[in-house]
Amino acid sequence: METLSLDVKCFASDVLQAIGTPYALGLQMQLEAGEWDSIAKRKVHPRDYTSAQEYFLDASAASLLRKYRGLPTSFDRSASAVSDWLAGESDCYRTNERLNPYLEGETHPSWNKDVWSHIVAIRKKILSVLGFAPRYGELNPRHGPGATFSDKSTRATLADKMENSASLTTAAIWLLFDWVGTAWGREATARGCNPVFVRGNRFSTAPKDATKDRPIGMEPSINVFYQLAIGKEIIRRLRSRAGIDLDTGQDIHKELARKASSDGVFATLDLKNASGTVAYNLVRLLMPPQWFTLLRELRSPSTLIDGHLLNPSIVSGDHRWKKLEQFSSMGNGFTFELETLIFWAITSHSCESTGSSGKVYVFGDDIICESRSVTAVTAALRFFGFTLNEDKSFADGHFKESCGGDFWDGRPVRPFFLKESLDEPHKLIAAANGIRRLGQDLFGSDRPFVRIHDAILRALPLRVRRCRGPKDLGDIVIHSDEASYGWTSSCHDRVWCYRPVSHRKVSLGTFSPGTVHALGLYGEEVSKGFINPRDSVIGYAVRKVYVYGTDWLPVVHIRRFREQDPVLTCPQVGPSYDPAICRVVKRRVLVN
Repeated sequence: METLSLDVKCFASDVLQAIGTPYALGLQMQLEAGEWDSIAKRKVHPRDYTSAQEYFLDASAASLLRKYRGLPTSFDRSASAVSDWLAGESDCYRTNERLNPYLEGETHPSWNKDVWSHIVAIRKKILSVLGFAPRYGELNPRHGPGATFSDKSTRATLADKMENSASLTTAAIWLLFDWVGTAWGREATARGCNPVFVRGNRFSTAPKDATKDRPIGMEPSINVFYQLAIGKEIIRRLRSRAGIDLDTGQDIHKELARKASSDGVFATLDLKNASGTVAYNLVRLLMPPQWFTLLRELRSPSTLIDGHLLNPSIVSGDHRWKKLEQFSSMGNGFTFELETLIFWAITSHSCESTGSSGKVYVFGDDIICESRSVTAVTAALRFFGFTLNEDKSFADGHFKESCGGDFWDGRPVRPFFLKESLDEPHKLIAAANGIRRLGQDLFGSDRPFVRIHDAILRALPLRVRRCRGPKDLGDIVIHSDEASYGWTSSCHDRVWCYRPVSHRKVSLGTFSPGTVHALGLYGEEVSKGFINPRDSVIGYAVRKVYVYGTDWLPVVHIRRFREQDPVLTCPQVGPSYDPAICRVVKRRVLVN
């Protein structure tokens, strides 16, 4: 019988005991009894609480091990992913049937004039953002970092993708005219390596939490090469024409959620299995015809899935192709951008129909809109086949959540999730930083967790233990107060850190000269004679790192500004910055 590693078990037990609520102590008893399934399924909901502190304490206890992959549960995580995928396909089938009358026209007996007027308004919004569809030659295609239909994850470097046989769907045959003119295509043609036609993508899974995996699709390599270019183009047009910036969207959503938890103006909404329920007919109905044709040629119409995942009675190794009701899966290079655009258009129109003048913010399936428009938005989303995640959607109350930011009356109440084992120094540093942040958010100081924090640090080698610095440096340093920083010298400009220094290397000598030349054209540094694959870190070491930030400048810069103007003109602190409020500490100036 599998069990939890002793170090993780002791760590979790100590944290639960320090939290100390009846809920946490109950979880601790389950931990001692080895009731792993119950621990993985434990959840709390903010609607059941009346204060931020009570909720935060119990949420921290429930979430501690919920995403820990090493929790020895009895759940078949792959089977859960398949079940979610099949449920999404069933939802998409029903949506396709429901929307079909509006594709056939007003002669269909189920066609509704009022519904059609809303559809037309949403289509106009999407057209206003997208405009004319680009031609293949106008796109800037690129490779992604992950595996594809024809490239396994163990051999998914850019060089491997160029030397393996490329794959594409039949509908994307028009891509070949443009593809043969790319560096990748020219090299493949010169080697006589012809592309292989496939029916679609391959079903796979990615880790989600201790109870289930999430379904993804490994797309044909040429398809995803251009899908990523389409996704980038949608991002550019969303930013310039709708004000939706997906590059900074997460930070914007967190700040909006924080404010909404205090003033209640905005609601934060989340959808269940959003990318898996974007139905084919929905995209066909809402997208401009040229854009739909472009996306349809690049999508995978079918998925290859192991037969034993669909039915345990089928012997392992049997495969089955399934025609997709959804338009594109997670793994497709434009799915995230496409769903953002569709959710923005639906939500924006629904808000306008209720008289709301507030702006709509969308990042994937995270939606922020005015609270008074939630009923209309929910109804529209439901009609188009989407289901609101009631556990993660908040129209009223003191709690709001979006893009990994949880807030109660403006106070951060995001729990700490232990995701990795505690068997290496960099993982111990991440756990120490996480538990310190949790203590400060929970109690205003890390004192309640100081014993646990110190126990983690004692497990670190002495040389690593001195790697202390500001939280802005992330988990390459142990977060601490400024007086404890591990300065490398009296200059106080660098601290010791524990960072990656050794990586797996793939020698370019194993690839043809044409492939190496093509790599250089795609921006890879080929002069070193090797490239690094994805997740290539294999070693860490103690090194020095600069800690310059936006809140302080070296004295030499301050002196130079003072010589130029008695009032500092510094882009980091503003043109009217008064040097009198600077506090000189050795050779460093802190900006208060």
